[in-house]
Amino acid sequence: MNAITYPPVREALAHLKTICSDEELRLIAERREQALVDYEDALSYARHEGKQEGEQFGLEKGIQQQRHTLLRMLEHKFGSLLPQHFLARIECADTPQLEAWSLNLLDAKRIEDVFA
Repeated sequence: MNAITYPPVREALAHLKTICSDEELRLIAERREQALVDYEDALSYARHEGKQEGEQFGLEKGIQQQRHTLLRMLEHKFGSLLPQHFLARIECADTPQLEAWSLNLLDAKRIEDVFA
């Protein structure tokens, strides 16, 4: 270490030597370092949670859009007064079921054929 002559490095080494020799300064430095680690952990966790919430919101938004589209197509083909039990089934359906019903709609002669 004595062979280092670059002034900024020498200055940093002097500060390090001071911190190491002073117990209170060493503890302060350790606490600061731990606070930085904790901050980075909290930030990483918040990003992860935000990403998951965003993905979930996107999925929910997508399925709501699928439901809306199927309802619009049903209303266009069979009229705007759809039976309540079909509306309830659509509201509870997942993406694969909505996709199947949407395909059934293409060939359906009656609304019952869509949900068969």
